[in-house]
Amino acid sequence: MTSDGCPTGKTRYDVLTARRRAKTASQRTDERITAYRCTTCNSWHLGHGAPSFHRPIPIINTNHSLSLT
Repeated sequence: MTSDGCPTGKTRYDVLTARRRAKTASQRTDERITAYRCTTCNSWHLGHGAPSFHRPIPIINTNHSLSLT
């Protein structure tokens, strides 16, 4: 963690600290917290993770059965 902040107002972390803090925060809050690289300061910040794109999407077929893609 660096003492000077990002112009966005967020705390700057190195990658290892950011990942460790994201894991701890996720466990403590039961929310998905992730570390990400800031395009403004090129350091790492913590934020709420984007939804996973690997989840199956349920589709209701014409015969009313449910399948996952």
